[in-house]
Amino acid sequence: MEAGKKNIIFGWSWLILFLILGFYLFLRAADPSWAGLQRMAWRAAHVHGNVLAFLNILYGLTIDKTNLGSGLKQAGSWLAIIGAILLSGSLLLMPFFMQIALVEMIGGAVIILAVAIMIYGQLFARV
Repeated sequence: MEAGKKNIIFGWSWLILFLILGFYLFLRAADPSWAGLQRMAWRAAHVHGNVLAFLNILYGLTIDKTNLGSGLKQAGSWLAIIGAILLSGSLLLMPFFMQIALVEMIGGAVIILAVAIMIYGQLFARV
């Protein structure tokens, strides 16, 4: 399987999951008793989940067109997926486990590393 195919499959799956979360948030928007940390964290998870889903789709469409070796392509591909899961997943769990904020930061760092690999492959790598 090409390195990017899993990112495309993951991205579309992640997108539908977080679109459903957004619909749930919309249904709860009129409820005045539902506010505070859970609503804030889930709104952030909805936004980050959708953005990172699109990032993975774009990553999957472009990673195999870079001048990187297959090992670095696979590493970048997996880092984009893992980062999306860690960052948006930890935002979903944050209202229940505040200590998970460290996982969120790790997820952000992993996403930055995946994007850095893509930038390197697009601009600097030579076959």
